[in-house]
Amino acid sequence: MSYRDGGGCASQKPMKPRKSSVIGWPTPCRRLVSAGALLTLAACASSQPTYFYTLTGGGNASGSATATVSPVVNAGSQTYASPLLIEVLPASIPPQLQRPQMVLGTGPGQVDVLEQRRWSQPLGDEIGQALSGDLTHALPAVDVYRSTHEPTQTVYRVAVNVQRFESVLGNHASLEAVWSVTRLPQSLTLTCRSALSAPAGDGYDALVASHRQVLAGLALQIGMAVRSLQRLPADSKTVNLPACPADH
Repeated sequence: MSYRDGGGCASQKPMKPRKSSVIGWPTPCRRLVSAGALLTLAACASSQPTYFYTLTGGGNASGSATATVSPVVNAGSQTYASPLLIEVLPASIPPQLQRPQMVLGTGPGQVDVLEQRRWSQPLGDEIGQALSGDLTHALPAVDVYRSTHEPTQTVYRVAVNVQRFESVLGNHASLEAVWSVTRLPQSLTLTCRSALSAPAGDGYDALVASHRQVLAGLALQIGMAVRSLQRLPADSKTVNLPACPADH
């Protein structure tokens, strides 16, 4: 067997026949074979499918795992004009979650970043859009985020600061957040904190469905705060703000 220059292997004198083994090959050729094997393994790894998930809409969520917020049109003796105007901002999330990959809790102080399981858009936008969808259906309301409206119109601005967003496969989905509803243009702001959790079945679809259930519960509390602010007279002061709704 002979090797020519320019083929990546140094010229060698004729060798006795050997078994087909990389070990018996000249060193430059062994390096080429090793590099080729690594490239093949990398190609196999990169060929794994990537799955994308969203917190909006029904999707793959089962009926038992998805919470529905019932519409509230009448409260007490008052009947509200429909729809309201709300402005749901994208949620603020912790730095470790500011990535497209799903982050799973795997043990005390341990997480797993999943390359093949990703959110369809930034997680803060996913959370904001999920809350917007639940609120616009439940109140009912129109979300005017990034839309124009009359400056004199009453708008309820919703801001959510997520402090913990935990995903444990086959166990639970949970969220802790500080959120506020501001009635504009009067700038009456109610700030509250919520801690919500829902059991999660096996699989990623079930885990995402549990996160939708948690967000539906948060939307329910935010909707109650919107209605509480709506009941206040236009000349109300901050000292007269209602209490925060309780976790359920």
